[in-house]
This record gives sequence, C-alpha cells and structure tokens, in this order.
Amino acid sequence: MIAIFKETITSLQDLKYGPKIFAKTGKQAYWYWTKYFLALAGIGLFLILAVITYFVPQVPKFLSQNFPGVQPAIYTAEDGGSFILDTTGKITDLSNYKAGILVTSGKIFFKDQQSNVQEIAIKKFGDTAFDKNTVVDWSGKNKPLLWGIIAGFAVTTFLFYIGFLYISYLVIMLAAAAGIWVVCLILKTRISYINSLKLVFYASVLPLIVSSFSFLSANSQIAFIIQTGLFLIYAVGWLWYLPKK
Repeated sequence: MIAIFKETITSLQDLKYGPKIFAKTGKQAYWYWTKYFLALAGIGLFLILAVITYFVPQVPKFLSQNFPGVQPAIYTAEDGGSFILDTTGKITDLSNYKAGILVTSGKIFFKDQQSNVQEIAIKKFGDTAFDKNTVVDWSGKNKPLLWGIIAGFAVTTFLFYIGFLYISYLVIMLAAAAGIWVVCLILKTRISYINSLKLVFYASVLPLIVSSFSFLSANSQIAFIIQTGLFLIYAVGWLWYLPKK
C-alpha cells in the first residue's frame, strides 16, 4: 500500500504521467483504484466499531436518563369490554370497567359482565415484566451481547452499503471511460477503450479520497463539484500531455 501511495503522489504531481498509466495492464489499473476503495472502507468499518465499543458501556446510563416508563395501553370495544395492558397493573384496576381483560407482568385477569374475575398466572413462561428498570438492568448485565447485536447490525448494513457503492462507482467509471473514448474519436486522438478505462481508474483515486472525507458535508453539491473538477483536471491533463504522434 505504501508503494501505491507513493505512485499516487508521483502521478498527481506530473500531468505527463499518461504514458506510464497506459503501460499498466487493465488489471493493475483496476486494483490500483480498488485497493484505495477497500482501504477507505476498512477505515470506515474500524471507526464504526470503535464508536460502538465506546458507546455500548454507556447505554445503561443513557437508558436510565432517557427511556420512558411503560404507560398502560387501554383498548375499549363497542360492547363496553376493555383490554388493558399494564405490566404494573393490579386486579383493582378492573373495578373501573364493566368487563375486560387486564394483562400484567405476572398474571392475566378476566372480568365478565357479572363482575366475576378470574386470573391466570403466566409466571411459568418467565418474567414478562417490561419496564424502564428491566430494560436498564438487562442492558447493564448483557453488554457483550448488546455490543454483538449492534455491531452485527451495523456491519451488515455497512457491507451492503459498501457493496452498492462499489458497483455504482464501477458503472460510473465504465461510462466515463466510454465517454472519454468517444471524445477522443471525435478529436481524432487514437486511444483504446482499455487505455481510457485505465486513465479513469487513476483519475478517480483523488476524488474517491475526497469523497470519503466529505460524505458528512452539509452541502453535497459543492463536494460533488470538487470531485468532478479533480477528476477532469487529471483525466484531461494526462490526455493533453500525451506524446503527439
């Protein structure tokens, strides 16, 4: 990677670098750009995992300060029956309703029109309490699991995004190479499509680096203009200073 970085510095300082680019094979030019893409993607993935590792230990404190308490949920049917979901509820809560069902953290209470109440214990299914204290306590005791869940989701999302971005870049560069090839034909400058593609791979490295630092920019249009300008400067410059035949 150090050798590639040195070559990048050399090529960006020399607009007469075109012949050296054309001397490369298509595979070499492709991997020249791809290695930068993979390196930047690796840095991005490392930063994501570092942020997750830093914030996961603080999740219990964050939840204790910001997680709202679970409010009772009440649904009333047209016939007057009600369904109440309240993990902290008590059987006396049904006294306010003619008939209904009350679900608490440990029991289910049924009240009919004659005010008869039946109950079913659901503790055998485990502790079903879901309130602020339960969530905070769970997050504090299961930090490795919490880290794994968050990191797994983040890495999966990141890899899908990187894959989509990589394919998008390749399609754009293939189209750009075709455009350069057509323009050269019009200007009667002999250059093969493969050589125009090599040129595009090399000219796309600096815009790629800039894009990795500007993706958080509030003004994406300015970032796009800068990247396009850099690409054109080097692509056109290397073509312009090609030895005249």
